[in-house]
Amino acid sequence: MSRFILELYERAQQADPARFHLEAYQSARGLIRFDSAGMISFFPRSDGSLAITSVLPFESHPDKPALRAELVGEERYDPQHGYRGPDPLLAKALSQQGQAHVLPCAALKDPGVQEYTRRSDTAQAAAMAFTHASGRVDVCSMWRATHKAVFTARDQRMVGLITSHLRQAITLNRRMRGSTLEELGGENQIIADRSGLIRHIDDGALLLLRREYPGWLSSLLPIELVSALTASAAQRHIGKHIEVSLRPLAELIRLELRPRAAGERLTQAELRVVDMIVRHGNYKAAARAIGVSPATIRNQLHVIYRKLGIRSKVELVRQFSRPH
Repeated sequence: MSRFILELYERAQQADPARFHLEAYQSARGLIRFDSAGMISFFPRSDGSLAITSVLPFESHPDKPALRAELVGEERYDPQHGYRGPDPLLAKALSQQGQAHVLPCAALKDPGVQEYTRRSDTAQAAAMAFTHASGRVDVCSMWRATHKAVFTARDQRMVGLITSHLRQAITLNRRMRGSTLEELGGENQIIADRSGLIRHIDDGALLLLRREYPGWLSSLLPIELVSALTASAAQRHIGKHIEVSLRPLAELIRLELRPRAAGERLTQAELRVVDMIVRHGNYKAAARAIGVSPATIRNQLHVIYRKLGIRSKVELVRQFSRPH
């Protein structure tokens, strides 16, 4: 244990924050067995709802957040009234913070929580919660996927020791490296890794994504958005309701979202050109309809492409032929 702690804090001062928690959990596996783990951070709002600021998963089921929202339902927490929801392990962790708690999922009573653990391949769970001076709450969890490998009393003590150091080391790493996920984020922003796994999303960005993709509820970015950003040389996407720009951050990416109305950056003359191209599909027909030369249309299109961050007539038609 002593060697693990020394190496953990030494690594925390040097490692890239984008990968440190993965390396830290991998090292912890040398002390205790678990199949997956994670740390979620949130602020309790005045109405008790949870404003999630970051999720640090380790080999956990990619649909876990979506499954929890779908099957467990609404969960609320405030320091005065405690946790309100159907998850007894989370209730205990939040009421007795700084202590590790374990639960065999076979002991769960709520059918929604039962189905959530079954579909996320969780048979044994351990959790520990901490509240920062700022009011932010960290909930650290470890999960086992088989009923045979129960968390023993010794395991529970080990979870408590390891989790305390993991959380402190992750916090130290963020401070030492000068970039927490919350600092990298901002209003209407998302931090994700290169695979599309969301590491931080603020409330504004969540609402905008849900507006653009009504069926989306996942820890992964919508595949349509990833494809659109990948296809754009400017790494920008203009959707029906939102405009998204991508900025690389070492091993992470930052998405900046803003609400939009179709063509809001274009002049009326440029909008007319777009309309004619969408209607007629080629320069000559658009030029005849407007009463200008095809060369004028071509020049105006280059300006339009630059403004919208797209490269071709195909992209233009795709963006503006959607119903608004």
